[in-house]
Amino acid sequence: MRRNSGDSGATGLESSVSGGVTPGSGTTMSRETCRAEGSNTTGRVHITALAALSLMLVTGIVFAAGEPGPTTQPSPAPQQGGDDRVIDYPWAPQRRPSPVPPAPQQGGDDPSLVHCANLTYSGSKTSVCFSDQFLAQAAQDTHIRTAAHFTSVRMDSQELFSHPFAILTGEGDFTFTDADRDNLKRYLLSGGFLLASAGCSSQPWNTSLQGEVRRMFPDAKLTPLAADHPVFHTVYDVTTSAYKSGDLRLPVLQGLEIDGRIVLIWSPDGLNDTANAGPNCCCCGGNEVKAAKKINVNILAYALTH
Repeated sequence: MRRNSGDSGATGLESSVSGGVTPGSGTTMSRETCRAEGSNTTGRVHITALAALSLMLVTGIVFAAGEPGPTTQPSPAPQQGGDDRVIDYPWAPQRRPSPVPPAPQQGGDDPSLVHCANLTYSGSKTSVCFSDQFLAQAAQDTHIRTAAHFTSVRMDSQELFSHPFAILTGEGDFTFTDADRDNLKRYLLSGGFLLASAGCSSQPWNTSLQGEVRRMFPDAKLTPLAADHPVFHTVYDVTTSAYKSGDLRLPVLQGLEIDGRIVLIWSPDGLNDTANAGPNCCCCGGNEVKAAKKINVNILAYALTH
């Protein structure tokens, strides 16, 4: 169902998705809110859509400027195994514009927006140099409607469950608090998703992350994602990427699968897109992935649709 348009061509995922997490059930649902159900909630993760009809995500081939579209439209692939999360993706011959966003409701944010969390952990560690530009890119090239910026969220807080997607990054070694570890595990088992990225390819940070993953999930392992994994093709076809070192190769991503669902993707090299993260940010000694923005869009779209 996918047509390549070069090494970094787009396939054009279209959807209207928003969400929040309700801890406990491991179920992904659809409704019209990105907010948690309240401080006493013990239910499930809500990865939501505006209405029943808008649960259908329409994926189209996105062509580079001047590239002709196909003259015919292939039939959508059948759904697999009766899983109601598997959606037929009719192909579109050209990029469709994103819908005009409705005005925010009075007294609060637009509930249809996907809010992504930037996690504070181990007391006060958090990311100040992970670019959020991929959120605007996702809104531009798909019909996923995102808040333009991250929300700073403590890993040990109930607020985490209001965000279907979270990022974790930093440099140097660290240790989660017991509250961090318990809450993050519950979040991931409830349907939340974590993108973990080493700032400046920090090896001490990578070692600490691997240790924390083993503590939370001793029976699961981080495993490399192959070139044909959907995370490399959900919106853009990414087959190679330049690295800060000058290398050109498939980016290294590892996934943690729990009960048939990838709940965490880790980049040991770094997907921070530091050049776009702010005037005081630089990757001074690491080997960041240059195609980070497109890969992050793919990971966001994959997380919200699987």
